[in-house]
Amino acid sequence: MDAQALHQDPEAALQAHPLRAHTAPARWAVLQGLTRRAAQQQGALREVLLHKLAARLAALPAPSAEAAPEASCPSPLQALALAPRPPELQAFEFDRRDWTRLRLAQRLDAAPAPTEAPNAQLGPLHTQVLVPQALAQLRELSPEYLQRLMVQLDQLMALTPGVSSTPVGAKKGRRRA
Repeated sequence: MDAQALHQDPEAALQAHPLRAHTAPARWAVLQGLTRRAAQQQGALREVLLHKLAARLAALPAPSAEAAPEASCPSPLQALALAPRPPELQAFEFDRRDWTRLRLAQRLDAAPAPTEAPNAQLGPLHTQVLVPQALAQLRELSPEYLQRLMVQLDQLMALTPGVSSTPVGAKKGRRRA
């Protein structure tokens, strides 16, 4: 790569680099970020960034003659993500989603309604007044977000020592006949 072209216009020099098609997307994104930073700077900082960019470009592995570009050969993680899921797993995901929604609805129904404040003199900014109102609004505006929020709160409650994460009205264990 021409050092003069890199100093004049780093972004254009990077786009014209011969190994562009053979570089992993994550590595190429790092190079682009470094190039943008270098293009925005002046003086000694620009020189240091351009030196780092030139070193990283020189360290790029040359493509082998028999290997195809990485764009056409997915990584093992990409192959796993793109693999079709078995129908049993899809059914399990649907059931889990349905049960999570049902459990969330039951927990929200068990929570006190916004108008049922334990004491009328608490005031409008008391948490026992604001939290039920916020939950009711979230339930109307974005039930998916409320579901994720409740899952995160359950996880935090599980990490807190001495606090039960069991919803109000639910009992642990089995009933004896």
